[in-house]
Amino acid sequence: MKYCRYCGNEISDADAFCQFCGKSAAPGYTLTVEKPKEFGIKKAVFNIVVDNRETYAIKGGQKLELVLPAGFHTLFVSWNFRLSSDKKTINFILQRNAKFVISLNRVSGGFDVFETQA
Repeated sequence: MKYCRYCGNEISDADAFCQFCGKSAAPGYTLTVEKPKEFGIKKAVFNIVVDNRETYAIKGGQKLELVLPAGFHTLFVSWNFRLSSDKKTINFILQRNAKFVISLNRVSGGFDVFETQA
């Protein structure tokens, strides 16, 4: 027997979905999106959308951690700060814990997103 990572109820090892909450019983991995503090821009807010679902917002020095099932995912990151705006879409296959870091690009006035070791 195992336990649903969403609702905590006991489910069978053979179950693909939780019989109580209906969510996937597949093993999950942690996706971390981090925006380290950088000199000069403290109030910029980055909007993050994973798999075209809920929108999250983070600022410098903050990070977002989500547990997702293994497989194909889409990460959309955007910002609009003063006279600059930028957006990036990253498609990736989650087979282990993953970490993406947002870094400002002072040449273009936008930002870059890099995958690093989780």
